[in-house]
Amino acid sequence: MFETIIEGQASGRKGSKKTVLISLALHVIALSILVTVPLIYYQSLPGGWEVLADVIFAPPPTPAPPAPPPSTQTVVQAQTVRTGPVVVRVPLLIEPSNVPLPPDIAEIDLPLENIIPGPADRTGTFIPSGISGPTNFGGVFRPTGPAVPPPPPPKPPRQPLLISVLDPSKVIYRVEPVYPTLAIQARVQGSVMLQVTVNEMGIVESVQVVRGHPLLNEAAITAVKQWRYKPTILNGEPMPITATVTVNFNLQNR
Repeated sequence: MFETIIEGQASGRKGSKKTVLISLALHVIALSILVTVPLIYYQSLPGGWEVLADVIFAPPPTPAPPAPPPSTQTVVQAQTVRTGPVVVRVPLLIEPSNVPLPPDIAEIDLPLENIIPGPADRTGTFIPSGISGPTNFGGVFRPTGPAVPPPPPPKPPRQPLLISVLDPSKVIYRVEPVYPTLAIQARVQGSVMLQVTVNEMGIVESVQVVRGHPLLNEAAITAVKQWRYKPTILNGEPMPITATVTVNFNLQNR
């Protein structure tokens, strides 16, 4: 029984090998026919051998290149065109040099014989920047209100009154002079007489030395320029004055 099974398997393997070989041979024959027939009858094709070669040996088609991105200049130009101002061109108006007359207006010729020239010896009065003839024109330009009087002339500056000695009681603000250091070292003391001019408001305007020591004069002038006086009233009006003032320097008061 075992011998029968072995013989059956061996015969089955032999049959399958034959089937594979036969199938492979048929495929080879079919492919050979498909390749050989076009090569033999290529002249019957529309393009001949060239078409067949293009079909068999044609390279694969190249892919299309990608589209380039839009350039920056184009985008900027598009934005400029969109956002720019709108320019409106106004047609230029040209004034015609020769304007024709309407057809219903006719030209009139004036004869020169009818023009009478005026006298050549005309006389008159020349008024610069004015009009000759009557100036009233029936009261058209006559002022209706009273005439405005001109302003009074300014009063001349008042001369200061000359006073021999200015009353010390009129001083409302007094600054004591600073004793100069050189005068202290030189043991110099004494009085300085000054001539001062005071305006209507009591302000000292000018100071001049009448008599004094050179080491003391400048200190006295600096102090008196800062003094303030009561205004001097004359006939109900303040008046400027000129008077003398004495400034004393004493070493014992140091």
